[in-house]
Amino acid sequence: MGIQRQIGDWNTDLNWVNGMAKSKQGKSAIVSCGFGLLVAVIWRERNQLRFRSGNFQADNICREITCNL
Repeated sequence: MGIQRQIGDWNTDLNWVNGMAKSKQGKSAIVSCGFGLLVAVIWRERNQLRFRSGNFQADNICREITCNL
C-alpha cells in the first residue's frame, strides 16, 4: 500500500490508526479494517489461551490476518 512507518508504542500506533480512520483515502479504510481484524484476532487468541487452555501458534495467526486483508 506504500505506507512506510516506524512501529511505535501502543499509544503512538493507536493515534496513527485513529488519524488514518478519519482520512477519506481508500487505503485508510483498509488500514482501519486491518487494525480492527488484528485486535479481534489477538483478543480471540488471548481468550483461547486463558479460558480453553489453547496453544499459541503465531504462524497461524499471521496467516489468518494476511488472508483476510
